[in-house]
Amino acid sequence: MDSQDNMPDLSMDPKALYREDIYTDRRAGTIRCLTPVNGDGSVDSSRPVAYVGQAQLMTPVGNLPLSFQIDADYLAEAARKFGDAANVAVDKAVEGPK
Repeated sequence: MDSQDNMPDLSMDPKALYREDIYTDRRAGTIRCLTPVNGDGSVDSSRPVAYVGQAQLMTPVGNLPLSFQIDADYLAEAARKFGDAANVAVDKAVEGPK
């Protein structure tokens, strides 16, 4: 068996590209703003911007990284919803897999 048969597909889809901007308040965590772009780098307004929150929860065994979607239409709304979305992510992490 060829070892390349077990390799994951590492190709990128030029129709599914995003530009990533990172915002932080230097306290609670970061918000990744993923703006859809066309292959030439221009903004693709036919797809929505995605907001992803990232934070770390300190536990007795070390840091637990959290990454979670934030349902928002613009950056300030994502910042306002960050805490609630982070708390949901913490609850899911504490529950563990189902």
